[in-house]
Amino acid sequence: KLRQLKNFAAEQPTTHAGHHMRRLIRNKMWSNADLLQSMEGLTVDDVQTCLRSFFSQCYIEGLMHGNITTQEGVSIMESIERMLIEKGGARPDPSLRHDLLRDVQLPDGCSVRFEAINKVHKSSCVETYYQVGMEETRPNVLVELFCQLIKEQCFSVLRTQKQLGYIVSSNVRRSCGSQGIRVLVQTEKDAKMVETCIEDFLRGCRDFLVDLSDDLFTKQVEGMKTRRLEKPKNLGQETSKYISEINSGHCNFNRDQIEMACLETVTKDDVIQFYDDYVALGAKKRRKLCVHILPETGNVAVEADTSSDEVDGGLLGTPELVGDIDRFKSGLSLFPQVRPFSVESQSHDDGVPPLRSQL
Repeated sequence: KLRQLKNFAAEQPTTHAGHHMRRLIRNKMWSNADLLQSMEGLTVDDVQTCLRSFFSQCYIEGLMHGNITTQEGVSIMESIERMLIEKGGARPDPSLRHDLLRDVQLPDGCSVRFEAINKVHKSSCVETYYQVGMEETRPNVLVELFCQLIKEQCFSVLRTQKQLGYIVSSNVRRSCGSQGIRVLVQTEKDAKMVETCIEDFLRGCRDFLVDLSDDLFTKQVEGMKTRRLEKPKNLGQETSKYISEINSGHCNFNRDQIEMACLETVTKDDVIQFYDDYVALGAKKRRKLCVHILPETGNVAVEADTSSDEVDGGLLGTPELVGDIDRFKSGLSLFPQVRPFSVESQSHDDGVPPLRSQL
């Protein structure tokens, strides 16, 4: 672990961008630098002292999946509990709370930027995140469908046409019950110029959606349904889906069926409205967070055909620059604690018959 923490400085800019994005979004997270500093002077006696009390207070969850009965599963969990009590010194405590991690809620209309230096690599990385809100059935479908619709266009424009870099991606970003849209580029070019290109691409997405034919939209919807409803190829894949539901706190074990039933009610106009609400420049519900990972030598030269005004302003406006991450998060609200999925908690204004999630 110590070697891994020390080697983090040499990781790719994309890895650094993801690390700092998590630090900015999650309510609790230690940075790699903090962890490395805490390990200085650590002794074997310190570790042994920690181990003796490690299991005195713990929270356990489990998944028994496969050729096993309910009674056998309960018996296994009871055996684990007895072992923790008898050998680990654990004591049942009804007052213990198991609080899942939560994300900060960015304010509507915000534009925030964080910059960090990578001392090893000469390339930069720009990761932009447009926060939508909490995970719920219909927003989940709209976010995923929007990202699928623009995926090829994003690669074509930013990678092929503008040649910003070899690593270009756009996808859904979900964390601690909240979600949004992520666009990431690793590049040798100026970070502000790359961010401007991302904004310019997203500005053109509305015309792209409007001009999308009904046949192509239907094909995209059917492709999404086919992918999501494909049966797991083995027990391991199926188990991974279930355990991720438990880890997230959602416990929506019929997620694919429930969300794909909702997808049947989504129209192209719904996706355009989603764009107007959360992605369009100037939208009231737009919440943007951007991370720049810069080389130690500074940004490379701006392209000759890009004016300084376009790089410094225009599409980017004047973002709030974050210096102290903890201070930045202390002034923000948190999204609510994730609760297990229930039919009653979902909105059914779209006329979709409720499907109960069970395992």
